[in-house]
Amino acid sequence: MDTTGGGFYDDPRIYDVLHAQGTADEVAGLQAICRRFLPRWRPGRGTWLEPACGTARYLRAAARRGIDCVGIDLHPASVAYARARLRALRSSARWRIELGDVTDLSGIVESNTIAFAFCLINTIRHLPDGRSMAAHLREIARVLRPDGVYAVGLSLTAYGREQATEDHWHGHRAGLDVRQVVQYLPPGDAANPEPRSELVVSHLTITRRGRVEHRDAAYRLRTYSLSQWLGVIARSPLRTLAVVDEQGDDVFAHEPGYAIFILGRR
Repeated sequence: MDTTGGGFYDDPRIYDVLHAQGTADEVAGLQAICRRFLPRWRPGRGTWLEPACGTARYLRAAARRGIDCVGIDLHPASVAYARARLRALRSSARWRIELGDVTDLSGIVESNTIAFAFCLINTIRHLPDGRSMAAHLREIARVLRPDGVYAVGLSLTAYGREQATEDHWHGHRAGLDVRQVVQYLPPGDAANPEPRSELVVSHLTITRRGRVEHRDAAYRLRTYSLSQWLGVIARSPLRTLAVVDEQGDDVFAHEPGYAIFILGRR
């Protein structure tokens, strides 16, 4: 079994097909969040940044709306795939997809240039420890404009009160059918004794031209209670402006539960 997430994150077309559904609605929600916290923002008047952008499905939808954007990812295959898909759009928006580490954006993104940055659906939890998270948040604070904001989608952990859960995903495009079963094993689970990480176990069933392939992978996501996450923010150059849902409406952060934390420079 692959314990790095390879075979899933390293195969961009499979990932893209699996998660494409609903992307337009999610980006509409991001626009609502951006307009709420940057009332003067309009497409063409401020760049969006997505660290760990993967196949850039959000940025492609943003570019269709005329939004200038920058994406950064560690996986060369995802970067190449994202660039090719964006070129095919022939959008008037200015865009860049760069190969890089989200803990060091120097040489990739200039200081004080980003109006709106976002990292959704627990992607930030791939950062494995406090040091890498602190470096990432410092870099985000550096590249944000003084009025810019960072939207972080995070599932909080209720230590000792969570059970293992399972999700099913399905996507289909141009003769490629992808199904995924994902199990999430919380910290302290009998199969996951690690105290600060959730174990994610993935099984993919890929069907192409009648041929079926199975791929297994597992990876870890760092966990945060509400107090742990707020402590990370308190030690960073950022501050919490609000906690919202996917449409930008205020919500209360709770454990366990998913919410989007809106962060701005101090």
